[in-house]
Amino acid sequence: MLVVTNDGESVYDPLPVLEVAGINTAPNAAATRLKPEILHRERGVTFWRWKIYLNLIADERRLAYRINGSKQNLGFWVPGANEAMRIVFYSCNGMNPNL
Repeated sequence: MLVVTNDGESVYDPLPVLEVAGINTAPNAAATRLKPEILHRERGVTFWRWKIYLNLIADERRLAYRINGSKQNLGFWVPGANEAMRIVFYSCNGMNPNL
């Protein structure tokens, strides 16, 4: 997972924490807490990456996540073991010439 933060509006002590529910498919499994790595810093923004490792199971499943304990209902879907992988990307090249 990649998150880009605005350094002028962010506090990094402690570092951001990603909690993901659904990596462990055991009933009532607790969310997994992951620590980030910094990929890059430039022009007042920091690019954070969390590596998420999981085993594919027969059925697709939704992984719920939150960053720094947020209460937002965020998540993404992981395909089943025999389903095609889903890829989404977005590019904003040229949208903000000041960055």
